[in-house]
Amino acid sequence: RITAAQTLRKHADSVQNKNSNAKIIIMGDLNDHPDNKSIADVISASKYTGQKSGKYFNLFYDEQEDSLGTHYFKGEWGVLDNIIVSGNILYGTKGIRCKEDDAKIFKPDWILYSDKSGKKAGPARSYVGKNFHKDGYSDHLPVYLILSR
Repeated sequence: RITAAQTLRKHADSVQNKNSNAKIIIMGDLNDHPDNKSIADVISASKYTGQKSGKYFNLFYDEQEDSLGTHYFKGEWGVLDNIIVSGNILYGTKGIRCKEDDAKIFKPDWILYSDKSGKKAGPARSYVGKNFHKDGYSDHLPVYLILSR
């Protein structure tokens, strides 16, 4: 994960070095939480606090703090699917942009699994071990970002 994050950061910085107004979006299953070393330290994706400092911001940082998530494992929600944007997207005035709350986790009831007590306990998975469930989807919830001009 560290090596992948180093490679990702190198390429994102290369784009921004060629064009300081470049708008970078990094999203998907990074298999680490927002405060893990690969994301927080290597990519340097911090929580957006409204300040125009920092190069990359993880828009799901608060989801982790609020005990929400994209992945459910051993009774705990976690954020393994991240949406990271460059500062130009958050505080830019031209072209595409977003607000800090425009990163969303798609979590309708029909995509969630209910445990024996009826509690929503994570995404309805297609595979549980070697068993296939035809009504399943994935072990991660989908994520998306709303962009505007």
